[in-house]
Amino acid sequence: MISSRPISSHSFNDFVIFNYRHTDMSAGSPYHYLAYMREGYGRIEAAGIELDLVPGDFFYIPLGLPYHSYWKNSGMIRFDSFGFSNFPLFPSHTYPLQRISPSSQTLALTEMLYQNKAPSYRTLGLFHLLLDSVLPSMQTSPVSSQMNAVLQAEQYMAQHPEESMPQVARHCTISESGLYAAFRAVRGYPPVFARQKFLIEKAVALLSSTDLTVDEISLQLGFHSTTYFRRIFMKHTGKRPMDIRRERML
Repeated sequence: MISSRPISSHSFNDFVIFNYRHTDMSAGSPYHYLAYMREGYGRIEAAGIELDLVPGDFFYIPLGLPYHSYWKNSGMIRFDSFGFSNFPLFPSHTYPLQRISPSSQTLALTEMLYQNKAPSYRTLGLFHLLLDSVLPSMQTSPVSSQMNAVLQAEQYMAQHPEESMPQVARHCTISESGLYAAFRAVRGYPPVFARQKFLIEKAVALLSSTDLTVDEISLQLGFHSTTYFRRIFMKHTGKRPMDIRRERML
C-alpha cells in the first residue's frame, strides 16, 4: 500500500511493500527524494552506483536520476519518502545519489513528520527543517555546464511543466538547441520527455487527490486531446489513469 499526500511541489508518502518489488524509474525520478528506511531491505542502482539500504538508513535520490530500485524482506518493507521539486542549485556542484548519516535532530524531525504528513504549512516547515538538517552532511559532486543547465531546466519544469521549451531555455539562459544537446548528453533523452514526466506526475497527484475526470485533468495540464494524454500517461507509468484512481480506493 502506498499512502500519498501531494502538497503542490511536494509529495510525502508512507510506503508499505510486502515481500519483494522492483521499481523501474529509468524515465528519471520525478522529484528529489529524502527517505528513511524503517523495515526491510532495498537496493538502488543508477549509473554504475549500487546503494544497499537497511533499517535506519537515510538516503537521497536526485530529481531526474534514472534508476532501478529493489525492495525485499520476508515480511514487510516500510519507508518514509519525502518528495520535493525545489532544491538549492550551485554552479560548481550538485548532490548525487547517496546514503546520509542522520543526526539526532534529523531523526527527531523525521518522527514528527511521520506522525503528521497531512498537508499544512506546519508540515512544510518541518520538512524544510529536516532538509536543512541533512544538507551539511551530504556529499557533493562537481557539475559541468551542461549538467547545470539540465538541473536548472528540471527544477523549472517541475514547477512549470506547462511552459514551452523556448521559455524553459530562456529561463536557463541557454539556446533551445543547447538545451536539447545538454539533455541528450546528460540524461540520454530530450527535454520534452522530461516535461512530459513532470506533467504526468501532476496528473497522478490529481488522480489520487481529486475527483476531476480524466478529460478535465488532460485539459488542465494542456494536452491537446485526452487520447494523447492517455498514451503519454501509459508511456511514463505503464498504467492507465483509471488504474491510479482505483489504487486510491484500496
